[in-house]
Amino acid sequence: MIALIYKDIITLKKTIVIALIMGVVLTGQSIMKNEIFLVSFIYALFPMSLMISSLAYDSKAKFEIFAFSTPLKRSSYIISKVFFCLVFGILGAIITLVFLINNKAPIESLFIVPILTILISLTTPAIFLILAVKFGVEKARIILAVIYFAFAGLGTLLKERVDMLKSAVALFENMSAYIIGLGLTVFCLILIFILLKISIAIIKKKEY
Repeated sequence: MIALIYKDIITLKKTIVIALIMGVVLTGQSIMKNEIFLVSFIYALFPMSLMISSLAYDSKAKFEIFAFSTPLKRSSYIISKVFFCLVFGILGAIITLVFLINNKAPIESLFIVPILTILISLTTPAIFLILAVKFGVEKARIILAVIYFAFAGLGTLLKERVDMLKSAVALFENMSAYIIGLGLTVFCLILIFILLKISIAIIKKKEY
């Protein structure tokens, strides 16, 4: 798996440098505007683009045909694709933690927000990975775009139903932030595990 990660780093080195520079710039702007929660989005978006570029390169070069003719485990190939997502997620978590400490945020936020930043950076790529393995990179891009637009439409619809949103928020008002954060963390971990297992199951059955 280390060799696969190294291959992706060498292949995408220019893209990685650009992503890091843009990440620093956008992070600085988010902090200056006091919109630290945008960091989670930033550090989920960039590794996602890196993973897509890596999968697209592998597909174009027919790397899977060569790789899977060797003793390489297909599960290692899948796990290696979320490496950049994990690294960027950790970077985002550290930046978020420093920001929260400097702004004297509640102690529960110091634990919950950085962890969720890492998990968010892994969840969407894990979903895309299933689509890419099953349908190919190009079709996966289209399907994911449709999903994003669907969620955006749902968000717009919910904004119009203010009473419904208030009722949903009221359910969590009396719950501890620790319990909510722990619940979200456990849910995301289970979801990521299931999504990766699905990708591995699909790629094991696929013929190259």
